[in-house]
Amino acid sequence: MNELLHGLWRNANARPDQHACVQLDRNARVIRAIRFQELRDRVIQTSRHLSTRTLAGERVLVLYENAFDFIPVFLGCMHSGCIPASMQIPNGPGKLTKLREIITVEQVKQILVPESLMAKGWFRQLVSTDDTIRQCLLPLSTDEHEADSTDLPVPTPCEGSRIIYGQLSSGTTGRSKWINISSANIKANTDAIGVSIRQSPDWRHLSWLPHYHDLGLVAGLFLTLFHGNTTWLIDPLDFVGRP
Repeated sequence: MNELLHGLWRNANARPDQHACVQLDRNARVIRAIRFQELRDRVIQTSRHLSTRTLAGERVLVLYENAFDFIPVFLGCMHSGCIPASMQIPNGPGKLTKLREIITVEQVKQILVPESLMAKGWFRQLVSTDDTIRQCLLPLSTDEHEADSTDLPVPTPCEGSRIIYGQLSSGTTGRSKWINISSANIKANTDAIGVSIRQSPDWRHLSWLPHYHDLGLVAGLFLTLFHGNTTWLIDPLDFVGRP
């Protein structure tokens, strides 16, 4: 296991009923929330599903519309042994070309998408025009099922140099590139942020940053897993529309 998952397991045991993430609507009203123990169980559920796909050691892209649904899938990829990276959902031919280039050049094995996205006509029509992308798509059920975690002990931290996920560069001055992030990298980053803001487990954070952005991913989501605080999430477009 890696330091990130170790932090989740530690908080799931120490504060199982505390909310890890809370999703807000555009009026800052609570839509739904997930507790640390529930998040751990969702990670296990995703991991067990992915383990049947022989993706261990392979690169995968995770295309999700919101951070709340994204985080258990992203962590589930790590738990199953594959190497995930997040990316903005393509919404036109130009973004589709960028996605195809990443798949080909960076040797991406699978693209994980929620069934709810596949049910949208505009997305189905868009990806139907590209066989390379369409054949890589792996829809995941949005249904929540209980996962038996009683037989899974607290993960032990893995070797710090082990690659646990990928961060895609912006691609504004060239093609988007896959950057390998190790367990030690993310531990050092979150530790530094925690020290600089004097992080405390009783804090509540609010993040409107996109989860496919490095700051939105690390400061917006990973701090919660390491330090045991609650992060409130609001959609970037909702926040920009009504800050």
